[in-house]
Amino acid sequence: MKPDLDVQGLTRIVARKEELERQLHERREALLKTLPRMLAFHSMHELIAALQRCASGRRQPVARFAKRRPRLASKGVRYDNSVKARVRQALESGQTATSVARRFGPSLPTVTSWKRKWGLTRSSKRGKVAVRATRPSRKAPHVRRGLNGHGTSPHA
Repeated sequence: MKPDLDVQGLTRIVARKEELERQLHERREALLKTLPRMLAFHSMHELIAALQRCASGRRQPVARFAKRRPRLASKGVRYDNSVKARVRQALESGQTATSVARRFGPSLPTVTSWKRKWGLTRSSKRGKVAVRATRPSRKAPHVRRGLNGHGTSPHA
């Protein structure tokens, strides 16, 4: 065995080891830079703060601390004025909001919202109630009025 070959072989192995360590370090740095975005954090500082909170003994997932991006409000379906006019006409003719919603397509909450906007609701003890045709009470007239028909209470 020649000592020169062993020294040269060892030198190559050491150089290759140092090159692999450098590549590993570069890959690790690149991965660390993208880590906050991968975990839905806006910055490295937010990620570090979340990790510190988790390390402090509170057992909460890291992603819980991430600031969520604001959700854009849905535009939803837009109904043209002709549909709204037909819905209004049907409501004013006494149809219920449920039947109008089924017939013309908008959801029940949408129809109810339009009713409030158009002033087609009336107040009651329990809050807003749809305007409907009034039905006579099923109770006897003296019970309905709270009187026995002679101007006195039936229990007096």
